[in-house]
Amino acid sequence: MSLRILPVSGVYIAPSRLSGHGVFAAQRYMPGESIFHLRGEELTKAQILTGGEEHAANAYQIDDDLYIYPLHPEGRFMNHSCGPNAGMREDREMIALREIVPGEEVVFDYSTTMSEDHWTMPCSCGAASCRGLVGDFHDLPRGLQQHYLRLGVVQRFIVRQVLERAVDAIGQSMVASARWAQVAAELVSLESAPEPGGKREIGAALMI
Repeated sequence: MSLRILPVSGVYIAPSRLSGHGVFAAQRYMPGESIFHLRGEELTKAQILTGGEEHAANAYQIDDDLYIYPLHPEGRFMNHSCGPNAGMREDREMIALREIVPGEEVVFDYSTTMSEDHWTMPCSCGAASCRGLVGDFHDLPRGLQQHYLRLGVVQRFIVRQVLERAVDAIGQSMVASARWAQVAAELVSLESAPEPGGKREIGAALMI
């Protein structure tokens, strides 16, 4: 079996049972521990689409019209799973969501970085929770959206979109005012909340 060790990030590239090659842990990672930081070229959606399948398949969305094409192999070979053991924090940092042992493939849920109304992918990841199709975050079941938001592994621009949708819903009186007041109280508290407490609280504040 061929593999490529990437010592600076504690992972290596090797054949994957999921698809092609994948990223595997070369060391043990505990929940919340950083695995690698995403680095690369920032491109618009138009640039991604004209860059061919290689760019379209491997770029990470970091804003409404901004993507990052990974400079290093660990970013380009990450496979999707509907039952991930890792997630993207603060747009660019891949962290462990549970203990990952050496030799285990590191996988994350692509939908936590997607809101583009453009790309979908059939999924047969084998997880008990497999959805059968990978699409945008906003298409996920509500409970799963809440789960990922609480974990803090949803791209910040998507969190912003969730808030914007909530504000729109306020204008349409879709939720009782008392409940909106509770959400507003949580958001006000974020202004002075110390880290990492602020990150934990925003998940609760978004559960409207």
